[in-house]
Amino acid sequence: MRKEAHIIAGKSKISAANIVRDIRAGITESELMRKYQVSSEDVKRAVQTIADKREQLVRELVRDMRAGMSDLDLMQKYQLSSRGLQTAFTKLVKGHYMDRTELEGRLPSYGDTITVPDGRKIPRHVPAFSVPAFEEKSPAVKGLINDISEEGVQISGIEAEVDGITTLVVPEDVFGEFVSFLFEAKCRWVKRDASGECLAGFEITNISRVNLEELRYLIKAHAVTGQRE
Repeated sequence: MRKEAHIIAGKSKISAANIVRDIRAGITESELMRKYQVSSEDVKRAVQTIADKREQLVRELVRDMRAGMSDLDLMQKYQLSSRGLQTAFTKLVKGHYMDRTELEGRLPSYGDTITVPDGRKIPRHVPAFSVPAFEEKSPAVKGLINDISEEGVQISGIEAEVDGITTLVVPEDVFGEFVSFLFEAKCRWVKRDASGECLAGFEITNISRVNLEELRYLIKAHAVTGQRE
């Protein structure tokens, strides 16, 4: 697991991702300075820290690809689904990190459309990479989010009972673009796949404003609207 990026302000160790999250939420620089007791330079340093971390990971991904790492190994190392890896390829080309010809022979679906219409009033969103989740009371048992919306989430790998209420935690993503958040949820249905793994649907029953903003950012920046095949 990659370490969370921090900045040192005086004698305090402050999460750079928290500051960046607040900036996304619309908090002004002066408000950030008061909230964290930091200077204007500290705020700028937090933003740069996250940008540097992201750039480092992108360049590491490019190096691994050029070294011949397979798609499967890339997905495992960077916690990406096949859909997420496809999205990463697109961003690498658009960002001029790699030429399109370098991606020949990679995922056969590269360049295809990945958005699927969903007729429900509240569309569910499929994470572009593997997003883990766990119950606050059992952090060692991690599941994976299959789809998510502001109203609920579908998770595989966590045992649940219908009508059971629990607090679910989504940890910080591998690129440090959003920080860990949590919410209270009620299990609405449970089924098992062919291998016997538990698949459960949860309705979000209580979430704070700060955690809701983080959930919205996950949906907006890291998911596509539609359904799994």
